[in-house]
Amino acid sequence: DHAAAERAYRRALALEPTHGAAAAGIARSLLEQGQLEAAKHWARRATNLDPKSAAAFVTLGDALSKTGEGSAASRAWKKAAEVDPNDPAARARAMTAE
Repeated sequence: DHAAAERAYRRALALEPTHGAAAAGIARSLLEQGQLEAAKHWARRATNLDPKSAAAFVTLGDALSKTGEGSAASRAWKKAAEVDPNDPAARARAMTAE
């Protein structure tokens, strides 16, 4: 249940406001619920909180892609692969990037 996951991540972030993984989790949950603008906001926040999180950049790229921002999505996915070249999602997305 993505809404329940979102609530749990929000609780985690309330306890630790600089927890990048929690912000990325909120973004992914929102993305899965189709709340694309909110997902982009939280994914950007996640990349700011944890600029070494490939998952945050993958989620940002996914949200950007779903809103028709292909070039920005490609940049986010390439950044994800740069941050962690061994992350399978980052590598897969970067390979499909423009």
